[in-house]
Amino acid sequence: MYPGYSQVHNTLSEMGVAASPVSHLISGWWVILGSLIILFGIGFRKAFRNENGIVRLASWLIILYGIGDDIGSGLFRISRMANGRLTPIGLLHDGLGGIGVAAILILPLLLLTIFPKRKHPGFYRLSIGILIAAPLFLILFSISKSINDPFNFFVLYKGLWQRLLGLTFYIYLAALAFMSLKHLKSRELE
Repeated sequence: MYPGYSQVHNTLSEMGVAASPVSHLISGWWVILGSLIILFGIGFRKAFRNENGIVRLASWLIILYGIGDDIGSGLFRISRMANGRLTPIGLLHDGLGGIGVAAILILPLLLLTIFPKRKHPGFYRLSIGILIAAPLFLILFSISKSINDPFNFFVLYKGLWQRLLGLTFYIYLAALAFMSLKHLKSRELE
């Protein structure tokens, strides 16, 4: 539906620009996905309702990710002026996305205290892996956005770096959903 678009070379935001033939579809999807992530954040808090304040903070980080990275991207499409600089809406798009990504990057640190190594060794190892992989992909993606040479290795694969970054977040949130369900079932048995 988008001739010339490459999942490896182009960013997700490029699908949402006004000139994109799929801009309304992708913007709508981001709003739906962000709403689902917000609901997940609320559900996570409810699953651990009798726990400490770290659960509430973790829940807010999940919600902030849904608002910033997804709903913000859907409502405020990236746009540039004739000189190539971001418009105020484009800056808002990038700023909200950055806030959302920062929130989800902090999440594994908090969850290490909720799911300690001795009780949840697999999830603990996953959290450590995410704490290593996500910043690495974020650095690669950031480098690709800061270089103006379209033939630079990092720039050529900026779509890949962004998708790998997102994949680490989605894998982590899926594992967290599993841990939340497991926690709910164990509470029901008590």
